[in-house]
Amino acid sequence: MNTLNRSTYRGVALGFLTELAREQAVRNALYPYVPTATREEKTGLSIVFSRSGGRDSVPVLQALQKDADVAVVQEAVRSLRTLEAGL
Repeated sequence: MNTLNRSTYRGVALGFLTELAREQAVRNALYPYVPTATREEKTGLSIVFSRSGGRDSVPVLQALQKDADVAVVQEAVRSLRTLEAGL
């Protein structure tokens, strides 16, 4: 997850986490980190959950829509829309 903070490896980390997060057990392991994550981690995880998440990802993305950081909120809105379109 920390690799999401580095712009040089962000794309690699997103792809890797997207594949791993297809399994609910992996998503469940990631959810507890969301509230204390950095901006880059939150936006990255939002993207991951929108691509590989399930119904269990909806409450996490809804919580991110109430974040103090506008960039996180915007990505959470986009990600939730994408996720719901695929469910």
